[in-house]
Amino acid sequence: MRSYVLVSLAFAALAACSSSSNDSPSGAACVAVPSADCKPLVDPPTFDAIYTQILRPSCASGGASCHGAAAASSLSFSSADEAYAMLVGQGDGARVVPGDATCSQLMKRIMSDDPAVRMPRGSQLSEPETCAITKWIANGAPR
Repeated sequence: MRSYVLVSLAFAALAACSSSSNDSPSGAACVAVPSADCKPLVDPPTFDAIYTQILRPSCASGGASCHGAAAASSLSFSSADEAYAMLVGQGDGARVVPGDATCSQLMKRIMSDDPAVRMPRGSQLSEPETCAITKWIANGAPR
């Protein structure tokens, strides 16, 4: 019964996304995300833990400074407050749809098979990292 409910919820989430959405880099309106029973890197998956253990190390420091303070990107991970505001912000700039990982731009980038679209560039997040981000978004992306 539980798997039926999960499948039904997944189909409902996919149906809720606009199939005519043009904001996806791959052209698809929604993406498949890890299953609800995946094992997250951090548990519970809070934004602060995800920022500290996944986003900042993968995207804003060391050799991967695409989203650091001096980056030309429109998304900065140089501070947790700024990163959260940019990810969950209102309007066209929002990259996360709280409660809906399948239609979130962040997940479209993380899950992309296209190396020109996938984030982080040059690598792919681990399954536990992706699971943590998915669960955080599915839980409403709270700060």
